[in-house]
Amino acid sequence: MNGDGTSRSLSGAELSTLFPFSFEISRSLKITALGPRWKSFAPAIAVGDDLFKHFAIERPLSCVDAVTICALREEIFLLHVQGKPGFTLRGQVLSLDGGDRILFVGGPWIIHVDDLVVHALGFDDFPPHDPRGDLLVLLQARETTLGDLKLLASRLRETAKRLDDRNKQLEEQIVVRDNLEAQLRQSQKVEAVGRLAGGVAHDFNNILMAIGGYASLASTRLAEGDQVRHWVDQIRAAADRATGLTQQLLAFSRQKVIQPAAIDPALEVQTIERILRPLIGENIHFIVTVNAQLGMVWMDPSSLHQIMMNLVINARDAMPMGGDLRVIVSEAPRENALEAISITEPTQPDREAATATNWITIEVIDSGTGMDERTKANIFDPFFTTKDIGKGSGLGLSTVYGLVQQGGGEIEVESALGKGSRFLVKLPKFVAPSAKKVVVPVAAQSDGERVLLVEDEEMVRKLVEQVLTRAGYVVVSTASPREAINIVASSPRFDLLLSDVVMSGMTGPDMARQIEKLSPGICTIFMSGYTEDPSVRTGRILPTQRYLTKPFQPDTLIAVAGSLLASRK
Repeated sequence: MNGDGTSRSLSGAELSTLFPFSFEISRSLKITALGPRWKSFAPAIAVGDDLFKHFAIERPLSCVDAVTICALREEIFLLHVQGKPGFTLRGQVLSLDGGDRILFVGGPWIIHVDDLVVHALGFDDFPPHDPRGDLLVLLQARETTLGDLKLLASRLRETAKRLDDRNKQLEEQIVVRDNLEAQLRQSQKVEAVGRLAGGVAHDFNNILMAIGGYASLASTRLAEGDQVRHWVDQIRAAADRATGLTQQLLAFSRQKVIQPAAIDPALEVQTIERILRPLIGENIHFIVTVNAQLGMVWMDPSSLHQIMMNLVINARDAMPMGGDLRVIVSEAPRENALEAISITEPTQPDREAATATNWITIEVIDSGTGMDERTKANIFDPFFTTKDIGKGSGLGLSTVYGLVQQGGGEIEVESALGKGSRFLVKLPKFVAPSAKKVVVPVAAQSDGERVLLVEDEEMVRKLVEQVLTRAGYVVVSTASPREAINIVASSPRFDLLLSDVVMSGMTGPDMARQIEKLSPGICTIFMSGYTEDPSVRTGRILPTQRYLTKPFQPDTLIAVAGSLLASRK
């Protein structure tokens, strides 16, 4: 504004001074003049160059010719400078000389203060703060804030999505953790009962050995109709019942000594059926279905019998008013299995390498009362029972669980209240070669063979010594494994070593290995009610060795000793 009240426009030269980054173009979009800052900032930009060689118009859109650029001179322009990454100009265009000359005036578009250093800018490079310049600054601040808000909103949405995904993952992990904790608690219960069983089984079985053994000896001295003999037989029956309870504890905790063999489960189930049928009751319709030629499983026969016995008796008890009870033995595919391995040594199979392609399955299905989810979740827990006091120990299904696991199998249960229950036992199938039975004559009486008896429990040692002596054996006994080794070293002529497994100072198997070096060809019978020795527990013993589970009857000992000694002749 002049002093006389008239207005005048700034010339191009004046504008270039106020805006160091200004430049002028012709209608052909050729650069015709440059502001003073370009020489030092971007010396590659020269008069006569095309506009789009050095500049890219981001806003307004579709500015491709001079007519469009002049038509949008009221708009705010954003220009990117080629070769200067991150550097943007913001300003307006002015039409000079009727539009033949187009002048861009403005300055650097700076969002962060650090950009001043990055592009070596000073405050003289920016437009002056006249009213129009202030407007540019306000617009810049507004657009920057909106851009930041949009970016923040976008990041918040992404963060919310990530949090939602993470919450879902955490929920899944919590479910997995709860399942693992439940399995851990179950495992800890099994381990606790196992330790309890192992801790008491050895001493308890020695006591039962003495009770049952001396009762058997006493019975042989009494007449058939003698009332005292009846009392002695009742003592033996009570000892046998206690023995069964101990064996259940060991089987549940997988510490029972097993004597596996290649057995036909179909044949075994048919055999146990004849025993079970009278126990079922007339009000229960009992059907056993066995598919022919199923193959073999590698398992202790008594373990399979115990599994069947517990499941069938439980099913019977679940149907007090009668119902249907079905046992189905069949074959089912096993996922992720290798080819079946033929057992070339049935007495000592490679259990770790053997993997079956199929399961042999045993289903026990009843139409009884069924179970709710809470009961079903606890049925394999030790000492858990729904039966009245005195009618169940709570070890039946936990024993089944232990025996199935011990045999390398799995067990599943389906049940609902009022709809009965279905137990599915899956045992790995093995291919076992046919083998001829070798019949070994059993000597009822000894021919004077020498026996070295090693037993640290005095009442058991004296009992076994009497049994062997009455059968004609010459017995030398001791309670110490070290003393037994010294005895053989001074007098190596022994035919049979009869030894406990768990003893103070040295185990029976360790002692036997030293004695076998001193007396080659000696036969060995191990006896124990509980052992952690892996070779004995898995049945992997030498052909010249046998194992007897305490408590056993005197006749059993004599039969095993006679058979073993006869087999070496």
